[in-house]
Amino acid sequence: MTRSVIIGVLAAIGVPAYTSYIEKSKKTVCFTNLRVLNTAVEMYKLENGEAPDDFKALTDYMDDDFSELKCPKDGTYGLSATGVPECSVHGGYDGTPPSAPENP
Repeated sequence: MTRSVIIGVLAAIGVPAYTSYIEKSKKTVCFTNLRVLNTAVEMYKLENGEAPDDFKALTDYMDDDFSELKCPKDGTYGLSATGVPECSVHGGYDGTPPSAPENP
């Protein structure tokens, strides 16, 4: 009985913390993808004087095909009207990495 209570308490503490760290890691992957896209956009702007219309214009500025960059929460990437990469789930790239999750 006592072991069951102890295991239950540990699970009650551990599961929310695990879930929040999984969510943070997904945000971090998305942020990293947006940072890669933003770097390519900035290189394009320097050479062309304007933001690209779409990601296809960035193929010369990336090592791999941009279509391989996927949001882990099934979001889609696009460009805002000002040429800033954005995710349909996590929002636009602002250069600020995701913060650490709060301890439950």
